[in-house]
Amino acid sequence: MIVADTVLQQRTVTALRRCLVPLLASALTLACAGCASEKGAARSDTSAASTSAAGARSSFVLTDSATQATAAALEQLLFSQAAPAGFSQTYWSIGRRIYDSRHYAPLWSGTENTDAKRRARMELLCRAADEGVAPALPDSGAPRAAPAFGRSADSLARHDLRLTFALAQYLATLAQGAVGPIAAGAAWHVAPPRAVPDSVLAAVILTPDGAAIESVMPASPQYNFLARELKHLLDIDAQDSARAVGDSALLRPGSRGPAVERLRQRLVRRGDLAPSDSSGIRYDATVARGVRNFQRRVGLDPDGSIGPATRAALDVTTGARARTVAANLERYRWIPRVPTGPTMIVDVADGSARLLRNGVLVLNARIRATSNCRTHLPPVIADTIVRVTGGDAVVTLRLAAGDSVIIRSEAQSRNTSACFIADDLAALRSALANSVAEDSPATELYLIWPTAYVGADSALMYRPDVTGADARLGARLPVPTVNRPDVCDSLAAVQTAAAGARP
Repeated sequence: MIVADTVLQQRTVTALRRCLVPLLASALTLACAGCASEKGAARSDTSAASTSAAGARSSFVLTDSATQATAAALEQLLFSQAAPAGFSQTYWSIGRRIYDSRHYAPLWSGTENTDAKRRARMELLCRAADEGVAPALPDSGAPRAAPAFGRSADSLARHDLRLTFALAQYLATLAQGAVGPIAAGAAWHVAPPRAVPDSVLAAVILTPDGAAIESVMPASPQYNFLARELKHLLDIDAQDSARAVGDSALLRPGSRGPAVERLRQRLVRRGDLAPSDSSGIRYDATVARGVRNFQRRVGLDPDGSIGPATRAALDVTTGARARTVAANLERYRWIPRVPTGPTMIVDVADGSARLLRNGVLVLNARIRATSNCRTHLPPVIADTIVRVTGGDAVVTLRLAAGDSVIIRSEAQSRNTSACFIADDLAALRSALANSVAEDSPATELYLIWPTAYVGADSALMYRPDVTGADARLGARLPVPTVNRPDVCDSLAAVQTAAAGARP
């Protein structure tokens, strides 16, 4: 899994460009007042392990008078019996836990706060857009213009809380999802994802290092790959979908005209042609190769010609593709990080079938999808395995809700209706048979067969949404947006708000 420094460094420049423009404008006005510009790569502070906020108070010494004033305002706010207007009661206890552990020193400004940790928090918050998450800052009613510092301690405290609560919301979404799978109509027949404990959220916010971030991130490498692709889709120019590829004529090798040049440009934007091939009105071998690349990625017959199905796929908007990727990111957030009891997690995109008992890996088998699956399996299934039947060539998993999952060996005839192939079916069958014994706890199955995934060649692939699952989930998720103004670049250089000011 890519966590901490690796994730943050890879995404800092681009992820700090969207999502928080309308949310952080007023916060930046205050937090960046009098700030000096700071350059250099952002990196997580790995000098301390994850700290439980439920423990004893840290030994903060608030020597800076501006920080002292903000801390006093934070203490006054957090000792209220209920959250002030505009703040969510949901995260109020988390706020108390976090700030009490540090003598109410602010998290986002102040001399007692290390630059590395502050940057790591801001990068976590700003990269949320790459994962299709839209954390919302509570409205604190703060003034649009920053007041003189002597009158701004309360505003600084409220903005500190707003940023902390937004980060808590993002981390909670990362750990369990933004939308419940049952509410989204998923084939979910086990308990929904458990809420992440307040202590875990507090630990990540206080010390956003690798171990802390890993505790809430989805376990599959596909999550990071898809987040990278969503960022790319959101960065594509909005004009990508402004004009259809061509007229009613079939475009094929040898065709000429403006429609071919539009096709070239669209293939370049989708990554199926090199930028140097964007000009030209002739449908040559280069264009045919780009068309075959695209057809392969969207599950069409790669014949290199533009028929009705290929044209329709090319004309799917970038926004619609981004929503598909965001829906699949959400499904990965539903899968438990450390399952309790016997659990089988099949991730077709990752090519793995992992069997765990109480979080301990028992078997990790290689598995892949077949082209002969006669069952329209949804992108995600969560159910209980009630029976395992079959032998060394074909194994069938009978699920409590009535569905079946058929897995075959490589040697078995391709005519079988199995949806998956396991490299070592005998070992998988034996491990499952022991797990599903009569005297054993129920074995839960989480099967992910995504409609968007990153293939072995690093290309973004799509699978048809034959069950309508993407549409149902997409209707409940925030819509990813493109072309946000470039404001978050300044967040990596945020300094203490009181550095050059005194009351």
